[in-house]
Amino acid sequence: MLIHMSTFSGNFNSSRAAHPSMQPHRVEREDVVATIRASCPTCGDVELTSGDVTVLICSTNNEGAYAFQCPACRLAVSKPAEGRVIDLLVSSGVQMSVWQLPAELHEPRNGKPIGYDDLLEFHFALQGDDWMTELTSALATDDER
Repeated sequence: MLIHMSTFSGNFNSSRAAHPSMQPHRVEREDVVATIRASCPTCGDVELTSGDVTVLICSTNNEGAYAFQCPACRLAVSKPAEGRVIDLLVSSGVQMSVWQLPAELHEPRNGKPIGYDDLLEFHFALQGDDWMTELTSALATDDER
């Protein structure tokens, strides 16, 4: 990933006044624009601006990533990033979003994992009219064990 900072100078002329007593005026403005070069798995290297990229931080495990939509193929791309890359992106104006892992990941797991056969059997059970009765009776039998 490459970040290049450049300065944009422009004259912004407001030709429409919100009120008749307001005269159009000329405003001089200078903005710093970061050009970020990232890699799309389909297109290769692409150039983005700070507004095109989002930094994602997981508050549960402190892992970070950055995400963007490729301007060429519109593919949503997310890549893991080290702390120094995240710091550089945020300091160049990239928006940061903090999230956390779902609490269900920390719940105890009982029984064997669900397999494809279990899923197929459940699918066929849902085809019947009495699927709810069968499901609750199967759960009651499991609880008695």
